[in-house]
Amino acid sequence: MDVVSGVDSRRVMGTTWNALPAEIRLQIFDLVVKQYRKERPNSIPIPHPPGLRRHFYSLPSRAPLTQCAAVCQEWNTFFEKWIWQYMILKQGDIQLFGELTQGARRASVQWVWLRFELPDYDCNECGLPWDKGVLRSIQNELTQTIWDLFCVLSTWGQEPDEHRRGGLTLELSLHSWSDMEHHFKELRVRANDTAWAMVPREKRYDTRCFDDHKHGWVRGSRVTEPRSDEVRRVADAGEHLRFVPYGRVAIPPGQPTPHALVVTSLVVRRQFYHNFPSRYLQPMMRLLPNLVHFKYEPVHNNNRSEWEDLKSHMLIELGYGGR
Repeated sequence: MDVVSGVDSRRVMGTTWNALPAEIRLQIFDLVVKQYRKERPNSIPIPHPPGLRRHFYSLPSRAPLTQCAAVCQEWNTFFEKWIWQYMILKQGDIQLFGELTQGARRASVQWVWLRFELPDYDCNECGLPWDKGVLRSIQNELTQTIWDLFCVLSTWGQEPDEHRRGGLTLELSLHSWSDMEHHFKELRVRANDTAWAMVPREKRYDTRCFDDHKHGWVRGSRVTEPRSDEVRRVADAGEHLRFVPYGRVAIPPGQPTPHALVVTSLVVRRQFYHNFPSRYLQPMMRLLPNLVHFKYEPVHNNNRSEWEDLKSHMLIELGYGGR
């Protein structure tokens, strides 16, 4: 209440807003989103890793748009499509993701990026190959995570109030936060880049603070090349993985195979150094019967025959020339 005039300013503001034509209100909403994206072009809230990593893992949250969506039903209808458009998940997020994306909200989700986090390691391990027992554990957890995600996505499109235009893009990646703390600090610079927006230069990690003689970095420059065993530590974990869900994941009795019909695009970018090998992707793609687009950027592969084998298998999985 305005004490001087005796007028309820909240009521006046509400009346003024509701009196605006719908076209003007939508234009104002668009301006809010454009300004937000200009200031925060990479606006996905990923949980901060603990401890030291917090200072370089600093994607801004979507809190301002979330606050706008909470004003009223009209605002919620507009802003929710931006809040849920891009989702970044790690292995512990699948159940909550399924609980939060119900009904009409699902139609807002256009891109799901599963960033699977490998275990941390210290300097005693940064030059050693991955332990076979650890790799088995990683394989089981990754397979369980993808299976659970597909179980969630397999129900999409089945609710009457879900009106989706176009399919969903699924992106996969593997990394350990320790990869960028030892010999491969350059990964910090692009750790937060996404396929839909890059972190602005002024918001990126300052490479001049890379000063770690033990791992070959002096004043932001690499002065010694990592050895082959150190390279394998950050690049080879994925090469040992297989997608073999039956007998390896917890499948309730009678549960059908989860076919994620909503997924039409699969993306594996060359952002981190761990590959998803073709032998892992091929059986997984059988659970994506509506897959049309596949973008695959392996980090390194000089074997031409292996490339041709990969290409032929992927074309078969995509249904060419059956599709």
